[in-house]
Amino acid sequence: MEISRLIQSDSGTVRYLFDNRVANSGKPYLVLNVFGSDFCGDLHLGLEKEDELSLKLQNDSGYSGSSLIGLNINFSKLGLAEYEGMTRIAD
Repeated sequence: MEISRLIQSDSGTVRYLFDNRVANSGKPYLVLNVFGSDFCGDLHLGLEKEDELSLKLQNDSGYSGSSLIGLNINFSKLGLAEYEGMTRIAD
């Protein structure tokens, strides 16, 4: 995935905004709008491990457009992204 490569090469300046939550083959994903220094795009972030903050991000929760601060992402060799946690949600 090209967006995963761009995020990894520009990790210090990337901003993540919550868009919505989807399921694919029964697995939940967060869809994030991602903005780097010279790119933007959507990232589907797998949710193998949910925590208190990720559970707050629901389609009807009022968090659409909120920034995810201190987001930790694990990228696989195939470019797949998995949620590893975050510091906070900024409205």
